[in-house]
Amino acid sequence: MRVAATPVDDGWCEVDGGYVPSIALRPLDAAAGDAVDHALALRGVPAVAGGRSGDGVDAAGLIFLAASLAGARPPRFADLQAAQFGTPLAAGDPLRRGDLLFFADHVAMLVDSDTAIHADTTVRCEPVAALDRFGPVTARRRPA
Repeated sequence: MRVAATPVDDGWCEVDGGYVPSIALRPLDAAAGDAVDHALALRGVPAVAGGRSGDGVDAAGLIFLAASLAGARPPRFADLQAAQFGTPLAAGDPLRRGDLLFFADHVAMLVDSDTAIHADTTVRCEPVAALDRFGPVTARRRPA
């Protein structure tokens, strides 16, 4: 989220009448980092239908938030992410960190070739093989 912040004493910034630690903010031109790292920072956040913040995310909201924090502009909803976000991968293409796996009504991001992060009951990592409970993979995409 973008906010206007005014530095004040002792490592704090005023934001819309409140205060946040300066360390929680970064300049807009700062390096955005890796979407997977942003997703990993959200582990334990509850899964909330329609959520897309640190208070709660749904599966597509996790991808939306993590990719947005990394500087990308993904669509908000999983069906649009599956159709438009990044480059499609063929079934035989090797998977790597950051690739997205889409299911009928779910999406997960690869942490590595064997582990994915997604929002189920909470944001959590689990083996890619365990995601078969969401049905067959309907799309595989590599964010740009």
